[in-house]
Amino acid sequence: MIDFNILKQQLEDFFEQSKNETFSLFTNEELSVNINKSVYELENHLNNLKQKYKVNENLNTGIISDNILRSFKDNSSTFFRSNHYALSFLIFLTTQENHNAEDLLKLMHKYIDIVKEKLTFHDIVKTETGVTRCFTNIRFTLNDLRNFGLVYNKIDLKRSIQPTPVGYLISLYVNDHRKFDITKHLPENRDSNYFKIPCLSKALQEINKKTENFIDTLIERYGSLSSLSPLLKEILEDYCNDILKHIDFSNDGLKVNEKELEKSKKIFYSKIVNYVELSNKLKSILLNL
Repeated sequence: MIDFNILKQQLEDFFEQSKNETFSLFTNEELSVNINKSVYELENHLNNLKQKYKVNENLNTGIISDNILRSFKDNSSTFFRSNHYALSFLIFLTTQENHNAEDLLKLMHKYIDIVKEKLTFHDIVKTETGVTRCFTNIRFTLNDLRNFGLVYNKIDLKRSIQPTPVGYLISLYVNDHRKFDITKHLPENRDSNYFKIPCLSKALQEINKKTENFIDTLIERYGSLSSLSPLLKEILEDYCNDILKHIDFSNDGLKVNEKELEKSKKIFYSKIVNYVELSNKLKSILLNL
């Protein structure tokens, strides 16, 4: 049986020889062209072999971690659905400086690199569309966050991925002054209902039932929020009236009246678009923790 480590070493030797010997007579530009050509042929040959032997045909090999490697031996391993990323990706967005829609793909790559130790090989499968599953599901996650009033649809008529003030407040609430660990907010149990995740459910229920207590807790932790108290209360009351009233908290998670939520969401966003400056203040507070 071929030793895999020997095969890897041979490939490494190939690149070293290509650089130092085989193409030593070429200029730098010619060197680059020939190495690229060789790599292209090598990757094409490997892809043909994968298709021929039905081995890992649709895996994105650009994403690798110890957990992904272990998952090949775990028959019970599965993938994160879009629901599972919601809280973690929201917190990730609140820790970013730029929120232009054009930066989304770059940010998704950055996020995946952070959480890859929680992923399995099922997460890096390329679906029928040719897009890696985790990227597809994170795009669905962003839609979920917009539906729940936690990320803006548009700012100044431009598509945005910036969290709303409520999104920032939830991020501050669930992290409780600790280092913002994006990974820990991905569930260990990949149940299909992400609303069972205690942190998010707890935060939403605190807003829904005890708006003032929610604000007081945040002010106690982050004194710089005290001057914003009246404004935060107004926004959270709107959030309760326009968003949370269409969500039923139960032991099985959260049940959503999607039809009514869709109507009220438009009302909420027509109000919240006037609070972009507040979002930026909350972003500044969070980034300076």
